[in-house]
Amino acid sequence: MTPRRMIHWNRLDSPKHWVTFLVATFLGSGASKIAPGTMGSLAALPFIFWMEPLSFFIKGIIGVALFFFGTIATKQFDELMETRDSSHIVIDEVLGMGITLWISGGYVENYFFGFIFFRTLDILKPFPISIFDKFSHENPSPWLRALGVMIDDVIAGFLALGLLMILQYYSLLPSPA
Repeated sequence: MTPRRMIHWNRLDSPKHWVTFLVATFLGSGASKIAPGTMGSLAALPFIFWMEPLSFFIKGIIGVALFFFGTIATKQFDELMETRDSSHIVIDEVLGMGITLWISGGYVENYFFGFIFFRTLDILKPFPISIFDKFSHENPSPWLRALGVMIDDVIAGFLALGLLMILQYYSLLPSPA
């Protein structure tokens, strides 16, 4: 195993490997040497804003597709780089941020607090997030490790969404129309 923060650029020697890299690192944002998870979360914001006018249902379909392709890319990237839960894999952050801001209404305040809530939960990994985070490190199956990488951010996204909804319910943040 190589360190979680190492990208072997010489292994990106085919179109398939480059597609894996671009999906897993969300167009390279996860390749940042400084706080790749935070950079991936920030890179997700324009994508999420672009999806704002889409229906709840279409956003859900996009989320399921991100989960599916993100899991595949996570497994392939970790195998390619010989890592477990590489810190450069940020497609899970993109999905988590998308869930967090699913019903943000495009309001800047919701984006700001959603980002703060999601990153805090993703970094601290309180229960139940910590259970699935262990899957991404300790499981012998590469598929289950990839699922653990994705699921812990899905849970963090739903918890952050819940926090936003509580603040919206009490009119502390704007609610979508």
